[in-house]
Amino acid sequence: MESALSSYERVLEVDKTFYQAYHQIGMIKSKMGDKDESIQFFEKALAVNPQFYKGYYALGLAKTGLNDDEGAIAALQSAVDIHPGYDKAYGAMSDIYIRLNNYEKAKQVLNMSITVNPNYAKGYANMGMIFIEEQDWKQAISNLVMATTLNDRDVKSFIELARTYNATENCSEAKKAARKSTELKNRSGGGWFELGVAEWCNGKGNKTGALNAFEKARNDRAWRKMAEHEMDKIKNPQKYEN
Repeated sequence: MESALSSYERVLEVDKTFYQAYHQIGMIKSKMGDKDESIQFFEKALAVNPQFYKGYYALGLAKTGLNDDEGAIAALQSAVDIHPGYDKAYGAMSDIYIRLNNYEKAKQVLNMSITVNPNYAKGYANMGMIFIEEQDWKQAISNLVMATTLNDRDVKSFIELARTYNATENCSEAKKAARKSTELKNRSGGGWFELGVAEWCNGKGNKTGALNAFEKARNDRAWRKMAEHEMDKIKNPQKYEN
């Protein structure tokens, strides 16, 4: 990265109006973890070319990294004002609104994202996450099925789809989605956890299969306590009887 940085700096010594060089330096600084300096270079690029919508998108992501939500949304809004079909900018705005639990605003920008690009998988994935939070399982499933159809490598969406099927006690479909997530990422504790829930199926399923899945979920530290709790419920049901 240092050599690339030097190359762009040399370009700017010759031509200080080459906005792409400022932008690329900003991208490198961002990858190096220097968000403050990356923002300065993104802003220099935009000062030269105020119509550079990808520059506003990069600026928005950098400001998100500094928890400047207001500044990030303003930059991302500028990106779509210039290029209304920029689906990724709407998606980035939705990430912020979801984190702030402002689901109505998130839905608005997500609806825009899939209007301008009906094949924008992240738009459906994020919409599915919102409907999960609202416990609108039918809409959650519909959106997550679309997300995983458009992007069959999206581990997180397969896990969330399995979680949603489990919430509706559709154990068969939950197993399919969970298994797909573990095929894509074998060490994903979330996928193994949801597979365990689906295998057990509220006591109507496969005890051995459930315990095996939860055992694998335990290997992921983030899921260990939850997996151990579910294993204990299966092994010692009397402890949980009302």
